[in-house]
Amino acid sequence: MTISVEGMFIRGVYAAFTLYMMLIVLTWAAAYLRLDLYDRRLRWIVRLTEPLLRVVRRHVPLLGHWDISWVVALLIVFALRQITLMVLVRIVV
Repeated sequence: MTISVEGMFIRGVYAAFTLYMMLIVLTWAAAYLRLDLYDRRLRWIVRLTEPLLRVVRRHVPLLGHWDISWVVALLIVFALRQITLMVLVRIVV
């Protein structure tokens, strides 16, 4: 079974979106895992996820003391991943 270059590209795009979603979850879980995301070695995670989370926080209110911006951000990235893959499959195939 061989995978075409186009198939590898689509898998790479899928993996990139999935990795970004995992970074959003890690940003949320950092407090529970006692990770300091502002540590010099982990600061890149905040630099990648904070722009999207900041925009979402601006538009999504807090639910009491709960910040659900990460959930909304995950849904946005998930939807973008699905739309992007549908477009790429139509272009490639």
